[in-house]
Amino acid sequence: MTHVKQYIRADGTVVHEHEDTRQTKQPWWSKHPVLAKVVPAMKKLHGEKVAPLLRKPGAHDVLMRFPDAKPHPQPREGGGPAMIYEPSAPSAPDTWTDRNAIATFVPGGPAPEELNGVPMTPWIGAPDSDDEWDTVEGQLHGLRVPPLETGKKDAAAGVVIEEPDGRIWIIHPTNQFGGYRATFPKGHLEEGINSQASAIKEAYEEAGLQVEITGFLMDVDRTTTVCRYYTARRVGGTPAAMGWESQAASLVPRAQLYEVLNRRVDHPLAEALGAGPAPAPPPMAWSHYHPKGPKAPDVNAGDQPVLLPWEDDQM
Repeated sequence: MTHVKQYIRADGTVVHEHEDTRQTKQPWWSKHPVLAKVVPAMKKLHGEKVAPLLRKPGAHDVLMRFPDAKPHPQPREGGGPAMIYEPSAPSAPDTWTDRNAIATFVPGGPAPEELNGVPMTPWIGAPDSDDEWDTVEGQLHGLRVPPLETGKKDAAAGVVIEEPDGRIWIIHPTNQFGGYRATFPKGHLEEGINSQASAIKEAYEEAGLQVEITGFLMDVDRTTTVCRYYTARRVGGTPAAMGWESQAASLVPRAQLYEVLNRRVDHPLAEALGAGPAPAPPPMAWSHYHPKGPKAPDVNAGDQPVLLPWEDDQM
C-alpha cells in the first residue's frame, strides 16, 4: 500500500490524498528462488549496474545452477559486479594463530585485528595511479636480479608473502579462473610500473595485503608469461579487503603447499620455499581426436596415438 498526496491531473481533475491499495508490481526476478536472494544483494552493493549482467545470454541459467552464488563485495574494474558462483568458506578463528593449520579468509569476512604482531587493518592511502604505484613504499632498492628473459611471452611479476610464523599466503582466484584453485598473487607487468611495484600491487589487489619486498626468489616460465617472483613480508592490509579477482586468501604451512596448489607450474616455487621435493607428475593419458570425442587408438587401422597430459599439466 502506497500513500498518495493530492495532485491535479492533466485534464484538471483533482485527486485527493489517499492510500493506494493496489498491489505493487513485483520485479520479474522476485519469482526465482535464487535470483530473489542474489539480485537484492547485488543491487545493494552495486546499484543498477547489475542490469547489464542479468541481460547477458545465459546469465539466469548460470545463477540458477549455483544456488549459493553471491556478489563479490568489491566491483570489477569499471564498476560492474562480479559474481562468486561457489563461495569459499572461511576457516575457524583458531586457525588464525595455529602455525600448523590452514587459515582461510573471504572478502568482507572476519579477520583478526593483528596477527604475529603485525596489524591487519585496511591499507589507508594505497596508490591509485600508475605513477604512485611505480614509487610505492616497500620496494627493496639495490636488489640485484638477473635479466628477465621472456622470449615471445609477456613479462609478469608475482610475490610470495611469508608470515613470521612460517606460513605462506596464497590466493584462490574467483570461480577458479584459469583453472587455478589456488596460486600466488601475480599479474602482467603494466606499462609505467616496475616489477617490484607491480608485485606489491598484485598483493594488494588479489590478497588485500600491504607488503614489503625482501628479496628475489625465481623466474617461472608460465603458459603465456615469464613471471618474476619476489619474496615479501606483510606490513599491513587485511585479506578481508581482497579485490574481485580473488574469492579467498589462505595462510598455508609450507609442508601443505603441494596439497593446495593444484597447478604444477607453481610447484617449483613451493620447492624453493622449502616444501620438499615436488611430487611426481601424474601418468600420461592416451587420447586420440575423433569427431565424436576421444577414443582409444586403433593401430591396425593406421591411427597414430597422441600423448596428452592431464589438465593440471596444461599450464
